[in-house]
Amino acid sequence: MQEHQPPIGRRNCPLQMLVIDANTLWNKDILGGRKQRHESFPAIDITHIRLAAQCSMLYNDRMLDTTRFPRLTHFAIPLYLCGGTFFRARLETQRVALTRLLDNSTLQMLVCILVRSSDRDLAWEWIRDMRKRYTNTYLVEPSGCGLQKEWEREVRGGESIWERAIKYTQEVMETGYSICTDFI
Repeated sequence: MQEHQPPIGRRNCPLQMLVIDANTLWNKDILGGRKQRHESFPAIDITHIRLAAQCSMLYNDRMLDTTRFPRLTHFAIPLYLCGGTFFRARLETQRVALTRLLDNSTLQMLVCILVRSSDRDLAWEWIRDMRKRYTNTYLVEPSGCGLQKEWEREVRGGESIWERAIKYTQEVMETGYSICTDFI
């Protein structure tokens, strides 16, 4: 009897993508213009996406279009909550864009990575408000060790950004602040 083998190109483990430069059209031109190979490209199998950098265009429909990723379950994005004259407008723009992303039925986790520690109090207030409607929204502070070291630690069995976000958000929701100082 022949053992069943998964089709070529299918993976048993989640395929993750880290986008270093969000200024690229990472969700559109992933094939480098080779549209004829669209069906064979593994973008459809990607379940986890983490945007590591942000541009001013990030919080709009074009930059957060995840339709090319029907199996997407986890999405991480930098969160900028800087105050100032345009603060309220920017916050509302982010909320609208992230809400559209959260309406994706396959998305289990949206992790917002707090970029500036000076925005911490505001971010905690923001995440409490978002979680009233979207319980799959999480917040985390960056590990502080850099993307490469963070990835190396994770592949060697350390906590992933997804696991850290669950813990961090739970502490913020329960206590009003985080005791996870190792993320700062």
